Amino acid sequence: MAENKWIGKKITRYDGREKATGALKYMADLEFPDALAGKILRSPYAHALVKGVEIAEAEGMLGVVAVLTAKDVPGLNGFGIEGPDQPVLCGERVRFIGDPVAVVFAEDLESAENAVEKIKVDYEILPAILTPEAALEEGAIKIHEEGNILRHHKSSNGDVEAAFKEAAVVVENTYTTPYEEHAYIETEGGFGLPLEDGGVELYYPAQYCFRDRMQLSAVLALPQEKIRINSNPLGGAFGGKDDMLLQPILALGAIKTGRPVKIHLSREESFMASTKRLPFKLTMKTAADKNGKFLAHKVFGISEAGPFAGISGAVFNYAFENAFCVYKFPNTDLEGICVFTNNSVTGAFRGFGNNQMTFGTESQVDQIAEALGMDPIKIRRLNCVKGGERYSHGHKVNESVIGIDKCLETMENSDMWKQREDFKSQTVEPWIKRGVGIAISQHGGGLGNLLDDTATAQIEVLSSGIINVKVSNEEMGQGSLTTFWLIAAETLGVAPEMIEISSGQTHNAPDSGPATASRSTFIAGNAIIKTAEALKDELKVLGKELWGTDEININSQGIYCVTCKTNFISWTEISAALSKKGIDSVSRTVAMPETDIKIDLGLHFIHTYVSQIVDLEVNTLTGEVTLIQTEIFPEAGRVINRLGYEGQSEGGSVMSMGYTIMENFKIKDGKAMTRNLQTYLVPTAADIPEIKVTPVELVEKEGPFGAKGLGEPASIPITPAITNAIYDAAGIRIKDLPASPERVLMELCK
Repeated sequence: MAENKWIGKKITRYDGREKATGALKYMADLEFPDALAGKILRSPYAHALVKGVEIAEAEGMLGVVAVLTAKDVPGLNGFGIEGPDQPVLCGERVRFIGDPVAVVFAEDLESAENAVEKIKVDYEILPAILTPEAALEEGAIKIHEEGNILRHHKSSNGDVEAAFKEAAVVVENTYTTPYEEHAYIETEGGFGLPLEDGGVELYYPAQYCFRDRMQLSAVLALPQEKIRINSNPLGGAFGGKDDMLLQPILALGAIKTGRPVKIHLSREESFMASTKRLPFKLTMKTAADKNGKFLAHKVFGISEAGPFAGISGAVFNYAFENAFCVYKFPNTDLEGICVFTNNSVTGAFRGFGNNQMTFGTESQVDQIAEALGMDPIKIRRLNCVKGGERYSHGHKVNESVIGIDKCLETMENSDMWKQREDFKSQTVEPWIKRGVGIAISQHGGGLGNLLDDTATAQIEVLSSGIINVKVSNEEMGQGSLTTFWLIAAETLGVAPEMIEISSGQTHNAPDSGPATASRSTFIAGNAIIKTAEALKDELKVLGKELWGTDEININSQGIYCVTCKTNFISWTEISAALSKKGIDSVSRTVAMPETDIKIDLGLHFIHTYVSQIVDLEVNTLTGEVTLIQTEIFPEAGRVINRLGYEGQSEGGSVMSMGYTIMENFKIKDGKAMTRNLQTYLVPTAADIPEIKVTPVELVEKEGPFGAKGLGEPASIPITPAITNAIYDAAGIRIKDLPASPERVLMELCK
């Protein structure tokens, strides 16, 4: 790989100083004069008709400026990524505990809260659908007119039943995964501001400002040009701010009151109203011959979307796209159903359905290896898809880089793997059992080939000499601004200090698509490179005009003629010259590469691969699982920023460690019993094991400087690696997450 000046080094984050010093202002930190405080009245029932809403008493209270209900929505009273089935304010029916019915805007929060208590709603309680099975019962009440099924996928290849009959080993199990709360530090909050032209401007943390603007246009009955959205920065999101939540209510409040309005959710309200990871129930049957070659894989799965479609259907699709992990199965049988219920709203979460499915598949693989007496790495290397092979769905992927075998080879040669028996022998108490587990995963980058997936970048040379790079992809802590910063600097040949990044503004950046699907590095990075190259072409033309040659060099001072040794033309002079030519900025659009076939799941062409090994202890007296150390082997193409690469790998592992052994979002009778971080346990610094990140750098020729995405892939393999290690330590197979002390003890006592 060619040596670069900035790419691949350990570089301090673009936004690091502001965040470390607390100088960075998040949306709820902003201040606008004369701003009203908003408070939402939410449904106490999981399913009910709204027969009437009485607001007169609330309207007359001291300090109250406006009380809004569904009647105040000027346009379409509905929004949603897949379809507008989620009401802004419920006027006919509520579908979960927390559905918004009315909102009060008052001079202060206390007045708004007092007024909310005076609103009277006449509900007619309906039967609630509280399990996926109940949603499918004959005669079950319909949550939506179209019925209770959001998705139903069924596909097969070959003859699985014949394969099961001839197999040397067949493993069949059912796995369940729970809801998961994103638990970002920043709860949802922001401002809506009225504009003089009758439009509205939002300051609100979100993962795709342009899609929000499109949906708000229908809700507000306003042209998109009259809606301005500022969605950057975010204090964490992980997919939880992909769907809209408060944006329509803030916009409506600003327009109706003619004043700035603010809503900032408490942790309890955020837990109640925000999206969760989709729970799954998966039954898998997997077969192999006596040599360990996989023969068949059969999966039936059912999942919950909650009361609205949102983006849950796409999560379901992506789970089933990854039903085979990265293995080649000649005989396959898939069926899955995603249903509506009256439980919590679900949606995108780091890994996007892949975590749930890979947990099951990688558990199956370890059990097959044990039954055959095979090494768990060797059976994986035997069955992984190789370069030039088609995946089990039948599609072609980028055959130049299928890096999972290299990940496995690197892990096989690691000290952790070679010394696993030494680690297991070093227990200090007889009731402490040690185990080592591994798992692998893949994750496709981009939106999949059922959706248009493009990104546009824009570069402007400012009069100050600063080079402003504009993309809409939001920064939610993943380090994308740093990635864009370094890619632009390396491509243009200038110091990063010359680069300024603008993102997350509908009125000051082009549409680069959502900050989701592990796509930002790949597609926005490519768009920045293409745009930077276009700017360099313009500078060559400028050089031709100035010196009669296009042989110029570019650096932080500006451009100069190579052959004639002419003095520099500074960036401020370049800005003026480009402006004189009518070139205010340059922009270019790129598309995500696609695979060659399409099915209803939406398939991916570019993939990131990760293998991981975990060393842990199981306390057989308490059931507590303690991670001691883990090593992650990501093949995400070329490393752009080593600090960011390691941070994403570490963060993804710790997040999914919590999902695996401690996080347990409980719902009873449609009500979230887990209300805040006092009862919803997430990993703290005291829980984090020693983490080593070993990049497996294979250049992805399609990617910017050979890079691919890493944010989501880093969160996937640790879950089955942990449960496989628990089995290695204590001889119990965890099939239902989380592997909490209570569950581990229960399994030990069987």
